[in-house]
Amino acid sequence: WIYLQNYDDWNGECVFGMYTGGYGAFQLTGGDSDGPDSAYYYHSGGYYTLSFSAGDIVEDQWHHLALQRTGSTLQLFIDGVKEDEATSATSDFSGGDTFYVGAFDANPSHTPLEGYLDEFRVSKGIARYTEDFTPETSAYTADEYTALLLHMDGSDDGTTFTDSSWTSSSSYVPRHTITANGDVTNTRAQSKVGDSSI
Repeated sequence: WIYLQNYDDWNGECVFGMYTGGYGAFQLTGGDSDGPDSAYYYHSGGYYTLSFSAGDIVEDQWHHLALQRTGSTLQLFIDGVKEDEATSATSDFSGGDTFYVGAFDANPSHTPLEGYLDEFRVSKGIARYTEDFTPETSAYTADEYTALLLHMDGSDDGTTFTDSSWTSSSSYVPRHTITANGDVTNTRAQSKVGDSSI
């Protein structure tokens, strides 16, 4: 779930990324100061533009955003509606570098997301959406395909972000250590699921 503020139509807003050694990123872009009308998905093999209608993502509202790859097809869903797809023949995110949420590296000149995120999930080995769907408004439950799961539930102004991804059927051990970069914090000012977002 994403809540944009002060959208920068020149530089776009980065949702996630990994910059070096098999880099990739997913960035909302285009449109005007009221919101984007396209997204760039790019990695070491090239970049792809996924288009949608102006007004599908507007400032100061929560929107469900899902990007998935099934086979060689990239698909973008906004609020449960498939907006566009493209063919990507290159394996993505093959490097072992830091994965950023709300940015694609630590360089402040590369525009980070300005706004809020809630219920951030990375899945591997499954295409969760095959057609239009109604987005869940409750917390995701981890399964064997969940590679990263951030509920964004923490104390106000807190900088502890727990990975709730699934590790086995009988035990839970956080798979990844999440470190705050810059001034990102939990906040009770906005939330879509639970009592806070980041």
